[in-house]
Parts: sequence; C-alpha cells; structure tokens
Amino acid sequence: MELEYVFKAQKLKKQMQDVNNWELGMYIESAVATAVEHNLAGYKARSKYVKQPFSQTLSEQEVNESNLRKQRKLFVAQLETMKANWELEHKKPEV
Repeated sequence: MELEYVFKAQKLKKQMQDVNNWELGMYIESAVATAVEHNLAGYKARSKYVKQPFSQTLSEQEVNESNLRKQRKLFVAQLETMKANWELEHKKPEV
C-alpha cells in the first residue's frame, strides 16, 4: 500500500516537471522568435517577449471567466425579476 503512494507521488512529480519543461520551452520559443524577428525586420518588428508568466496569465483568465459567469447569472436573475414584476402588474382580469 505504501508503494502505491510512492508511485503516485513520482507520477505527480514527473507531471510537474513536464509542465515546467513545457513552460520553459514556451519562454525560449518566445525569446528566439522575438530576437530573430527584431534582427531581420529591424524597427518594423512587431513581436514582443512575454510580459508576464504564463501561469499568471492563465489564473487571470480564470478569474475573468468566473466574473463573467457571475455577471451572466446576475443578469438572468434581473430579467426574471423584471418578468415577474411585469406579470404581477399586467394580470388579466378573471372572468
């Protein structure tokens, strides 16, 4: 049973190393692409090196998405409230 935990820990460690290596490759790719374009195109170059870590960018996107979901839920609730109020004000008279 204890060996199973060791294997799981090793697997997680390997996955974390893989993610770190991938991020490092992305930073290197950005640096090389920026350097090559700036050397070849000079002042016309448009590429820029990444300004913040990818993990920070991802976390900001997650926060923005969650805020957007909250705003959508609030908007739907407001519309439902408006519908209920309208229905109360415009009741059909009972015959």
